[in-house]
Amino acid sequence: MGINVFRFFDALPGMVWTMQEDGQVDFANRSWVEFTGLRPASGQAWRWEDAVHPADVGAVTVHLQNLRHAETEGTSEARLRNAAGEFHHFLIQWAPLEDATHGVVNWCAVATDIEPVVQKRERSQAALDFQLVVDSIPIPVAVTTPTGEVEGLNQLTLSYFGLTSRI
Repeated sequence: MGINVFRFFDALPGMVWTMQEDGQVDFANRSWVEFTGLRPASGQAWRWEDAVHPADVGAVTVHLQNLRHAETEGTSEARLRNAAGEFHHFLIQWAPLEDATHGVVNWCAVATDIEPVVQKRERSQAALDFQLVVDSIPIPVAVTTPTGEVEGLNQLTLSYFGLTSRI
């Protein structure tokens, strides 16, 4: 029983594409096409960079060049544009595709949406930054909800009341 390779890649939950050494995409699975709106069969040549946030292209390009030089796999993070023009954070895994003589003939990429993880990381960093600002205030500070429930205290407040927990 043979498996159709294209149907196999279309069934994968991540976005998969292959590209030539010059970066031109020659295959993309259904997840990639549905997310980005870009498809290799559209008659127009396009490169993987066409879906990457302009601020991320440089770093990813350098990383990919290093992987190409070493002919090894690697991982990078980048924001990819969806068909509506919005960007999501992705973890991209790159791997060389070799021919029978072990020469690299193509590159394969698998992208996994990590937007929820990045959003959580950014919220945690914002909370930490806020806490640092509140702790720098030279008077006791309590942050409360509109109903008066304590959400946080600065270090001076904790010290004043002999507390060790931030609530």
